[in-house]
Amino acid sequence: MDARSLWYALGLAACLALSGWAPPAAAAAAAPTFVVGDSPPALAPMAAWIKGGPVVEFRPGHVYVVKFFATWCGASRESMAQLSELARRHAGRLTVVGVNVREAEHGEADAGAVADLVERRGDQMDYIVAMDDPERKTMFEAWMSAAGTYAIPTAFIIGRDGRLAYVGFPLDQQASYTFEQALEDALAGTSDLAAARSVQAQVNEQTRWYLKDRALLAPLHQARDRGDHRGVLAEADRIVAHDSRYEARLFAERLAAMLHVDEGEALAFADRHVRQARAGEIADAAPAPRASGTVGRTIAREQGLSGQAYERAVDYLQASLAGDPDGMLDWLALAQARYRLGDLDRAIAAQERAIELGREIGEMPAETAEELERTLAHYRREGRER
Repeated sequence: MDARSLWYALGLAACLALSGWAPPAAAAAAAPTFVVGDSPPALAPMAAWIKGGPVVEFRPGHVYVVKFFATWCGASRESMAQLSELARRHAGRLTVVGVNVREAEHGEADAGAVADLVERRGDQMDYIVAMDDPERKTMFEAWMSAAGTYAIPTAFIIGRDGRLAYVGFPLDQQASYTFEQALEDALAGTSDLAAARSVQAQVNEQTRWYLKDRALLAPLHQARDRGDHRGVLAEADRIVAHDSRYEARLFAERLAAMLHVDEGEALAFADRHVRQARAGEIADAAPAPRASGTVGRTIAREQGLSGQAYERAVDYLQASLAGDPDGMLDWLALAQARYRLGDLDRAIAAQERAIELGREIGEMPAETAEELERTLAHYRREGRER
């Protein structure tokens, strides 16, 4: 996996984090009505044009990118520098418009918050920015829902002929026809519509699966969000009874909840899971080293556990790092576990190693780097105060 794909995957995981909100069941079944080759809807009405605009038409001979984003979405933020660079590189031939949607899913939908992000990003958000009406969701429905997609960031390319040439995820380098290739083709007037239709079909299938999955898991995450650990375990049992394929996938959710219900039982459960993964006895489970990392990261994330639990997290993470010494996420979790144990010197060393690995990977988003450095500064500050 290249650097951009890694950071995109980490950011997208945050954007697709399954909060307690559940989409309408009908959303998963709706067939797209806005497909590659169609004329696009108007970019109106907007709640606000925050930077530049309005864009009142799609001019013949000109190419447009319309990207839907939210301020809380890591992958949305990570795509901003890419789109800014493309807008500058193709100035005069390309117009990029960012449309804020789904903002209310993680807080209040506020044009001021979007404007603040635009100001903070500066030339890393060097294109037109608007905000959809958070109540009526006009742009979301006319573009995203009509095209059969839900995840953000999603980018639409309108070609020189004024028709939809592509819809997909702008940083996804694994797509059979990538956004950047589709944009180059659109600028040249040589869009591969068959390839773009194939990508849209894949996006539609992923969206149907995701919305169905999200609705199934919503009660579990509602219980988690309100701190109802026994409720999480009951919902996990319900989901696995419905579909046993969720057993391995819900392991971390179960473990996190069990740690707050019966810590001793939870640690025994974790031990069994790693042993069974090592023996190949769990369908769809990660290999043993990765299973150790999952256990260690899950324990390290939870607050209020015993020192014994965090010591076990350290053991699991060290076992995982023995198999993959460059596992950045394991180093971050190891730093967190050491911090919770009060072992600040080794917490600092682990955090420094994680940051070093991030730099070696390259193309680390600025906000990710800033967050890692803030955590390191916090560890150092506490170390000086003790």
